[in-house]
Amino acid sequence: MARKPRVGRPALPKGQQQTLVPVRFPPDLIERLDAEIEARGDGMSRSALIRLYVAEGLAGAEKRRG
Repeated sequence: MARKPRVGRPALPKGQQQTLVPVRFPPDLIERLDAEIEARGDGMSRSALIRLYVAEGLAGAEKRRG
């Protein structure tokens, strides 16, 4: 008997899994994010831009702490 294919996105290898963090943004912030994506012109997704900004913000905070 053949196995049914799994439904959904394939699993990522160990160490590459990511945690989903649901977050709500006010409409004006979404508009600003979308405007930044359009201005960049590189086709970055909204999620990728948010990850980039969070990483940059954390790196700046770590520098300030010393």
